[in-house]
Amino acid sequence: SRKLYSSDASIYEIEPLGVVFPRVEDDLPAIVALAAEYGVPVLPRGSGSSLAGQTVGAALVVDCSRHLNQVLSIDPESRSAWVQPGLVLNDFNRVAGQQGYKYGPDPASADRATFGGMLGNNSTGAHSILYGMSSDNLLALDAVLADGSQARLASLSQAEAGRRAEGDTREAQLYAAALAVREQYGQAIQERWPRVWRRASGYSLNYLLPWAPSQPPMWSQHSDAAYPPVAPGEINLAPALVGSEGTLALFKRAQVRIVPTLPHTVLGVLSYDSVAAACDAAPELLKLNPSAVELI
Repeated sequence: SRKLYSSDASIYEIEPLGVVFPRVEDDLPAIVALAAEYGVPVLPRGSGSSLAGQTVGAALVVDCSRHLNQVLSIDPESRSAWVQPGLVLNDFNRVAGQQGYKYGPDPASADRATFGGMLGNNSTGAHSILYGMSSDNLLALDAVLADGSQARLASLSQAEAGRRAEGDTREAQLYAAALAVREQYGQAIQERWPRVWRRASGYSLNYLLPWAPSQPPMWSQHSDAAYPPVAPGEINLAPALVGSEGTLALFKRAQVRIVPTLPHTVLGVLSYDSVAAACDAAPELLKLNPSAVELI
């Protein structure tokens, strides 16, 4: 198992210290607590489709795809679903599709990508201009923190977040740090943040404000919410953890947004003399309100 988990879809190969397959959700805090006690790094892994070596390392690899791979609930009224981290996207869409819904982001690896991995990498796909990133589609998260303690991260008022920041628990420290970033560095984040909305590198500190320099071009076509979709005056640490690649917490279960499946689809294929010409055409194509624009 250690040899098999030494590689992923990248060029790197690093043998892990061990591999563990949690059978039930309560295994996750036990694994982290034990690893913390002995000073062992923990590396959560989805399908291993990362191209930059995110899922290999000299650590205890935690693979949830074998057992923690269930759809826990689907609520069409609130357009949300609770899922386990090892659930493969296409498996979820088959279940949700029976009720006329799906998960918006659609990475090319959807036949093997797990929700834990997609949230870890802030994955998206061709329909990102309509549905945004994985961080835009996460409502709440049951997380296992560095000492094995657990926290449900969801949208809270600033007052409630302030109350949770009191004390010396890992959750309190997390809220205290988040509120400090929001208070002390909010202006710096807005001034220096990359001027793009589609960003999957580094920590998503802008979601703590919440603020983004721009938004997906077709966002307003499917959502009435502002972008990023965190209510003004509230704070939600769940989307701020998206893209952290397992370095901040293990994801025990997640509440994600679901969107209606489209009754009809149309595909248009356009040819250009060069890649540059195709890219130059994108702004005009966006005026036609497409759901996706993909370069092949």
